[in-house]
Amino acid sequence: MTDNADATKMGISIECDCRRRTVVADALVGQSFKCSECGRERVVPDFPGMVPDPTPVEEGQALPKPTRTSSRAVTGLVFGGLSLCFFPSAFLGVLFGILGSRDVRRSEGRLVGQGIAIAGTMLSLLGLSIWSAVLGLAIVDSLSRTKMVRGPTTLIRPTGPTRAQLDYEAGVCSKNCEQIGRAVLQFASANDALPPQAIVDPEGSPLLSWRVAILPYLGEEDLYNEFHLDEPWDSEHNLTLLPRMPELYLCPTDSDEVDRQEGLTYYQAFVGEGTVFDPGKITRGPDGVCLGIRWRDTVDGTPNSIMIGEAMDEVPWTCPEDVDCAPESYPLPIGSTHPAGFHVIFSDGTVRALPHAISVPEMKALVTRARRD
Repeated sequence: MTDNADATKMGISIECDCRRRTVVADALVGQSFKCSECGRERVVPDFPGMVPDPTPVEEGQALPKPTRTSSRAVTGLVFGGLSLCFFPSAFLGVLFGILGSRDVRRSEGRLVGQGIAIAGTMLSLLGLSIWSAVLGLAIVDSLSRTKMVRGPTTLIRPTGPTRAQLDYEAGVCSKNCEQIGRAVLQFASANDALPPQAIVDPEGSPLLSWRVAILPYLGEEDLYNEFHLDEPWDSEHNLTLLPRMPELYLCPTDSDEVDRQEGLTYYQAFVGEGTVFDPGKITRGPDGVCLGIRWRDTVDGTPNSIMIGEAMDEVPWTCPEDVDCAPESYPLPIGSTHPAGFHVIFSDGTVRALPHAISVPEMKALVTRARRD
């Protein structure tokens, strides 16, 4: 018995169902032989070219077992597993899974691995779905980021709204400042003094911000009454009120959802010796309310002194933390992403936008209250 390589010799050429052609000697006519490819038994016919019927299988006799597992099916399963951590593997897993399944179907029982091929395909599709979802969420998150990098002169916005929307948001921010300024003046009218930079304890240690002190004049008297005014802003009780920051303490352009949830604001007072919110001028009224400077202490005139503005870094709104105007702090960490400049509130309640590139001497003259500039 010989294979194709011996086809030139005398004998009978027989082609098996697996398409393997074998040449056997004439003397073997009527005898059985096994196909070297699939292992099936065949009977040598009595004339060349005739494909004999398979050897009858008796009842209860097991059929010949397939010879091997589809390598493509196994490859598809491997790539399917890798697709869960490496995105390109998903496409290869689907391809090899389909090819492996096809090979098993066409092998007429010589190959196994249909289940392996299907498992590889399903794993690859699962990996493809997971990576597609991750990529989609990343794109949505990138497109939703509208917060710009803050700075006094350079503004960078990777993605974000149009100039018209920026101008609208700047208008909302200006109105926020107007309401804050109005509340400060109402506090001053009711107490004959501006709000203090901080609500302090009897020893003068700062506890809560001026932003808490003006709450009753912003229509938030109920929220004000919930504070423990004799405890610091980060006491166990007062911290529970941090997420309830009034909406007008949020700049619509520079603040984001994280700022809202964590109670962070960019609106801060200019503090230091000689400023409108001078920490050294805090007194206590007859009813125990902490007070800031009197009107008569503003020698420059209220239209010439600024008291509150937009800072570059946010702070917890209840925390007595603001822009320090000590001489060594210049240039001050102030600014915003509004195209026209950052908003400041003057002592008469008016709101203006100062240019991002304002000089240090100009800023010093604006934050002081008694230099007669």
